[in-house]
Amino acid sequence: MQDLKIIVVIFEVEKAQWFIFPMLDDLHSTDLNLLVVFAALMRERNVTRCANKLLVGQPAISASLRRLRTLFQDPLFIRSGHGVRPTEKALEIAQLIGPALELIEAAVSSNEPFAAVECQARFGIVLSGGVGSTLVTGLLKPILASAPGISIAVERRDPESINERLAAESVSLELGYFALKAKGRMAQSVARCSSVLVRASDSAQVLSANDLSQRAHVVVPYGAGLEQHLDEKLAREGLSRKVALQLASADGLEHILAGTDRVAIIPDLEARHLQGMGVVIDALPDGLAERFDLHMAWSEGKNLAASEVWFRHQFIEQISVFTPRPT
Repeated sequence: MQDLKIIVVIFEVEKAQWFIFPMLDDLHSTDLNLLVVFAALMRERNVTRCANKLLVGQPAISASLRRLRTLFQDPLFIRSGHGVRPTEKALEIAQLIGPALELIEAAVSSNEPFAAVECQARFGIVLSGGVGSTLVTGLLKPILASAPGISIAVERRDPESINERLAAESVSLELGYFALKAKGRMAQSVARCSSVLVRASDSAQVLSANDLSQRAHVVVPYGAGLEQHLDEKLAREGLSRKVALQLASADGLEHILAGTDRVAIIPDLEARHLQGMGVVIDALPDGLAERFDLHMAWSEGKNLAASEVWFRHQFIEQISVFTPRPT
């Protein structure tokens, strides 16, 4: 990174009294360029790619890594396959340094005008819980049309690795049907959802809780135990669900329901994408529906970056086409 960015890092650390490294006795004696190398290694997980990213030679990165290991008294990165993997200590440090460096980069570039048609950025979307990729990919076409030079990567990860993911990788936002709270992150609700019943169009309608308990269910976990609330309500009436299949998301659900009496309880936001695919969307019997939000989270360091602000705004606008925003 440029020297100007390093100077701004020092200024902002002192001005805001960010104790990024409480384990260091004297921040002024620390070469902050090492922090830039650390952040790049966390993103790239490969010494060669890190060197290419920072426009330096591989020996320079190796030398910086040796100094970092001495500084923090920890290996930090361990060889793994064709790259490196961070230690627990490195992950802990990344939660502190990642957002700080991203904020500084955003501050340095904030005076640069942003034009979507000229943007060449890469954005990452991570899906947690039962959020379906079909839902998300359906929102991306108009975004790609407005900025043809961008690229978007969509992936699903274990919700338990949220902190590592947002601290260490180039993830623009994460989506989940549960509160996405963690240190160094910002979050907001972007859509209010209700649980609805989905069945094949040629299957019988579910008219009561008893009818619901008699049908074979395809279970799609929302995350944070939200899908268990229905079971708790049925249990109070002495009923239970017959689980035929459990999926990670509603992707491809229409094929699993076709030609059967199976039913699935999913968010209405997801169900709307199945309309016209041989399924019927019904309200659940009285008292069984749940209300919850679709949440979006992102790193604090990406809060001010012009391209990231634009991307989040575009995503929210596309979601609002399908459902009102929560108030």
